[in-house]
Amino acid sequence: GESALRLCESESFHLIFIDQHMTSATSAVERMKGSEAIAALRKQEVTSVITGLSANMASANEFLSNGADNFQLKPFPCSEGELTQLLMKLLPMVSECLQDDSTTVAASDCPAALMGDRRV
Repeated sequence: GESALRLCESESFHLIFIDQHMTSATSAVERMKGSEAIAALRKQEVTSVITGLSANMASANEFLSNGADNFQLKPFPCSEGELTQLLMKLLPMVSECLQDDSTTVAASDCPAALMGDRRV
């Protein structure tokens, strides 16, 4: 959570995934719950699309009430089709990338392009 807050002070992201129970990068102790990190990011006026992740469905309301745009029950989808479907749901700007005059990108390529350095 603390790492996400620091990163978002100096960089911007289209999409952020935050797990509910994270340990600190320097300690095995949980310092900030994911839902608390989302509330703090929203106080910093971070406008990124944020998805909360948890293996516990009961966490969904906590994430959403703290400013998450979406909740994803773990395990996180790993197949290409499921991941593409999730990204298409989360990134409304994907449809805009298909209309960009400077770059032609097939619908199936948009999620991969958004995850890389290429601007679509």
